[in-house]
Amino acid sequence: MKTLQSDTLGDISFSLNWEKNGICHEDTYFGHRVNVWQDYFPGFVAHEILNKHEGFSTKLKFSPGEAVPDYNESLLKTINISQLDVSRLHDGQPAKGRFYPKGIINDISGIYKQNITPFRFIDQNSKTADVDFNHPFSGIEARLKMAIQNIHQNDRKFGGTCSDWIDQLVTGPGMQTRYGTLKTDFFNENTFKRNDSTPDDIFYQKDRMVHHIDAMSQTVLQNIYRRRLKKDTVVLDLMASWQSHLPDDIQLKHVDGLGMNKNELSANQRLSAYVVHDLNQHPVLPYPADRFDAVICSLSVEYLIRPFDVFNETARVLKPGGLFVITFSNRWFPPKAIDIWKHIHEFERLALVTKYFLESGRFENIQTLSRRGFPRPSTDKYFPGKKEADPIYMVSGICK
Repeated sequence: MKTLQSDTLGDISFSLNWEKNGICHEDTYFGHRVNVWQDYFPGFVAHEILNKHEGFSTKLKFSPGEAVPDYNESLLKTINISQLDVSRLHDGQPAKGRFYPKGIINDISGIYKQNITPFRFIDQNSKTADVDFNHPFSGIEARLKMAIQNIHQNDRKFGGTCSDWIDQLVTGPGMQTRYGTLKTDFFNENTFKRNDSTPDDIFYQKDRMVHHIDAMSQTVLQNIYRRRLKKDTVVLDLMASWQSHLPDDIQLKHVDGLGMNKNELSANQRLSAYVVHDLNQHPVLPYPADRFDAVICSLSVEYLIRPFDVFNETARVLKPGGLFVITFSNRWFPPKAIDIWKHIHEFERLALVTKYFLESGRFENIQTLSRRGFPRPSTDKYFPGKKEADPIYMVSGICK
């Protein structure tokens, strides 16, 4: 049986499970061809997976300060408003609770204009601003799960790169949460504007039978739905297209599809029925109350200009205890994506969608999830320029 040794490489999934402000989070980074002897790991991590075999998994307590510096009150700073280079901000002014690159702050030792390390903006008055320079994941206690998927022979005896897999795992997580009780301010007059403001039915007249994410990410997305959807249930595929990304091995009782292009919907073999409907013009869903056991929305939430109406309507058509699952990646049609989506960090998009759930007041047991680092198939048109598969993010909630 192959084990992780100096002459082998492992495909290992690293997952964090944690909770903050009553919301559960799960973040996974897939380490492809991990070299336990050459790559960097905190000591307690390397010890757990060294000499272990394929299929081995373990769970560890991931305490604050073990992978990122622990939360430090001294990193809460008050700076002069004049130190903020607001000319580099898309909206001209920072918003409460949001993250920005440190490079927009002038006259602080060790910070240069090209620094993209995030800091959180807290509040300001006419003269000063309060900011938090702590790592977004600092102070968080989590459970770390590691699972060895595959082991390969290491055919490279010298050279190569040294990766810090735990650092990659914790780069992003934490940004999907709010700052204490402070509500993150995502909304202004430009939030839901789009480059192309013409009616959506014009844009979607053209059939787009294209894959919106790569093949590996499609598998990851199917696995997300496989974990959450139950067989013999009634499902609504919201903002549907020619693919529903529903796994074939789950037998669903009925799947309704609601989308913008008739030809794409008719090509979707998972749909039992469909309706062409523009949610941005008419956010009222054409279904009776308490019809569905689950509603999914795949790779489309960034196009909603009236999300609060749509989330309220989704709650109406869901049965009590029904599941609403939103999934997205970092690819979209630029002309139709809302303005804020294009200017916030990928993990802040999790926070934005979470905000939609919270603002409706109709959902509980809210969860977020991220899946990153999986290898992009070598047959993909973007390979080898992009070696990692498209990331997948999810926010879900249970209808009250």
